[in-house]
Formats: sequence, structure tokens, C-alpha cells
Amino acid sequence: MTKNYCYPSLSILNGSQAKSEQEKAFIKNGKYGIPETVKKTYVVWKGSGIDVTAAPLAKMNSEMTALLNSTFSGTMKKKDSRLDKYEGMAASIVHQNLHDLPIEILADEDFWRYVAIISIFEVVAWRHESLGNNNFGLTGGRGFLRCLPYRMFIRADIAHRYSDGANYDLTSAHGSLVDQWASHVLAQQYGSVPRLVKVMLEHFEDLRKRKVKKPTDVDREIAKELRQVRSIQVFEFFQEDAPIVKIVTDVGASSESKIAGSLKP
Repeated sequence: MTKNYCYPSLSILNGSQAKSEQEKAFIKNGKYGIPETVKKTYVVWKGSGIDVTAAPLAKMNSEMTALLNSTFSGTMKKKDSRLDKYEGMAASIVHQNLHDLPIEILADEDFWRYVAIISIFEVVAWRHESLGNNNFGLTGGRGFLRCLPYRMFIRADIAHRYSDGANYDLTSAHGSLVDQWASHVLAQQYGSVPRLVKVMLEHFEDLRKRKVKKPTDVDREIAKELRQVRSIQVFEFFQEDAPIVKIVTDVGASSESKIAGSLKP
């Protein structure tokens, strides 16, 4: 059956070349942006008919840029907390504009690579000044989870499902640290249990408030023990927060105890 829509995509190879063109444009002109003639060299259109992504991508880009310019403009250091805060707030913009697209598009890594490198390159470059390939979707396998627009969409989708479609509050709550979301939520495939995500992020935030030594190490230990617990517990079974809280609290206490002896004062 012939589809009556099409959408743009970038393979890893074409994406790498298009990213290089963006970098050259910045060196030459002081800003990112490549001509349509150059884009056509790398972009492959999938399907046939009308491009169903053009309008939502344009609106998404406009809203993300407006938020960036109005609230987060200016030079920031690599570990500036506002970088994580922006990502948490802007995640809802990505989801609101794109979640109605056909699932075939949303499940296509080549589409998200196009979004990162063609649609919102300037935003990704601001968020990740080093221009690391993984943030543009130029790595395969689990590394693709670091693709900025993709991870923002999934993050917002988890929050949207947790609230039964009422809001996106979870995207920017509990510190909104990208490493926690990318490494300990998305990479571990906990998105099917939004309650677990909420409780786990709360526990991570609590560790930082209590100034536990090297909280990122404790984060990793919690994530490791949760994987072990999941091998015998079906988290999706629980319909309330209470049993999830009990699981994460016990895992957190065990993790802190295990790591305490290896931390120097």
C-alpha cells in the first residue's frame, strides 16, 4: 500500500557529511545553516506525497529557539545547570509538536538524525558545544539514545504518560540531569514504568540534597542494583507508587552502603 505522506531522513554517512557542512558554514559565516541545494545532496525522502513533518518541525524549531533566546541566552560553561534545565523544559516542546506524526516516522532513527542536523542544529550545538557525534544521532545502537531531539521526545513522552496526558512536569523536575535521564532511565528502558522513573529521580535528587559523597557513583550503583531487581520483579505490575518507592528506597540504601567504603573523605 502506497503511503500518502513522506518525510526527510539522514543516514549516518550522509548525516556526518551534512554535519561537516554545518561546521564549515559556521567557520565561514559565523553562524550555522546550509543552503537547500546542499541539503538535497544528503537528505533522502521516504514515502511519497505531502511532507507531514514540515509544519510541526518549523513550529518546534521556532518555539525551542524562542525559549532559548528569552530565558537561556548567553555563554555557558559545560556543566552549567541551565543547560540541563533548558533540555528539561524544551522536551515538552518537542513532544507537543511531533507526537501526532505517524509511528513509522517517530521510530525511524534517520528522521531524528535529520531533526538534529538539519532542523535544530544550532540548538544542539548550543546544548553540546563540543559537537559530539552522539548528540546528533551519528552513533548506532544504544549510543543513539544520546541524540538530543530523540532523547527529549522520549523523556517528555514518559512524563506525559505518568500524568495521564495532563502535563509534562516530570521532564523538568528533580534536578533534570541529562545523565540520569539518558543513562539511568532511557538506556535502561524504564520508560514503560513512568512511576519508577519518578521515584528514582526523586531518590537521586535526595542524595544530592543530603550531599552524599560522589552522588553520580551512587546513581550508577542504584541503576546496577535496579537491573538485578528487575530480573525477578515485574515493575509494570505495580499500579501505585508505594511498592515502587519501597523497591527504590531499599535499593538506594543498599547502594549507599556498598559504595560508602570505597569513597575517600
